[in-house]
Amino acid sequence: MDFVFLITNLSIDILCFIFGVIFLIYPIPEKEYFKNYRFSLKVLSLAYFSMSFLNIYITFWQIKVFEPEFIKFPNLLISSIQSVVFVFSLIILIRPPFTKNKSKLFINHSVIISFFFFIYIIFSIFYTEPTITSLSGFIKNYKNPFILIRISFFIFYIYQIVRYIIVFNIELKKHVSEIDNFFSENKLKLHWIKFAFYSATSIAFVSIVYQIVTIQIVYFIFDLIFIIFYFLFAIFYLSYNKFYYIIEPMLEIPKEESPIKQTTWELYKQRIIEQKIYLKEGITLEEMAKILNIGRTNLSNFINNEEAQNYNSWINNLRIHDAKLLLINNKNYSIAEVAFQSGYSEQSNFSRQFKKITGETPSNWRKNKSCN
Repeated sequence: MDFVFLITNLSIDILCFIFGVIFLIYPIPEKEYFKNYRFSLKVLSLAYFSMSFLNIYITFWQIKVFEPEFIKFPNLLISSIQSVVFVFSLIILIRPPFTKNKSKLFINHSVIISFFFFIYIIFSIFYTEPTITSLSGFIKNYKNPFILIRISFFIFYIYQIVRYIIVFNIELKKHVSEIDNFFSENKLKLHWIKFAFYSATSIAFVSIVYQIVTIQIVYFIFDLIFIIFYFLFAIFYLSYNKFYYIIEPMLEIPKEESPIKQTTWELYKQRIIEQKIYLKEGITLEEMAKILNIGRTNLSNFINNEEAQNYNSWINNLRIHDAKLLLINNKNYSIAEVAFQSGYSEQSNFSRQFKKITGETPSNWRKNKSCN
């Protein structure tokens, strides 16, 4: 068992160290909108190095006599640092202009973690830490300073997980809203971000179990789960820089614009509909604003306030209105042809939007209308 323990832990150490180096030297274009992504890679590099060195310490500290402990401080420390780094890094991906108030949350938590670590070191100088291998042993030694700090840290760690789940979902909703207010077709795949976050959350809950289970085989299984997670997280995070190229126009801060009278919107709207600007494939808010010679902020405000919709919804409603006419008046057109002429680059996206707005698929809608 000690040999298996050594191999699994050394695998984590080597993996974290290698990716720490990769994160540090990974080439990123020197563009402003990559600023937060570059910073997040440096944070991840530091985190992976820290996890590697901390795990090395734990490995060689325990290798002579490996005995799982109940709520062990070094394991808690690693888990808590992981929570800060992984969630912060994922939020930077979905919200590059991450707000200062939210960044402050992670800074504050980092300070609290450092405080626990400092107190633990101080206690190590003046007290002897008991070896606790069961809940009964924990209760028996509840007055020991080490037990108090381990319990406090454990409670804080659970709070971290709950808090980060809330923060992530708030930021994800904001991100989706920003995308819908800029792109006519949302081709951004957020599935990996969600999967990575909830995988990280699952790892966090696994870490909680890891703290309170003292069965050796369970430790080894968890270590294997950690190895797989560290590897996949790093690979996908490095490949996700393509995401930034897509949202580059959205991240550019628009120039200050003078407010325009609301009565002007009808003129702009009339032009958009008459010239069928909305049928241009993949047209963004920025591109439409340039065609109309209007600031994108003013255009966004018009659509949100006057049409009571975001940009994406408004464009899709206009397109589906045209698509209905094509389906009825051109029965020889295939669904793919209707999708293309309605401004969609993909038939699947057209069908999804059509069903979202009408409640039916394009083919069923056409069939029902033909019967009537």
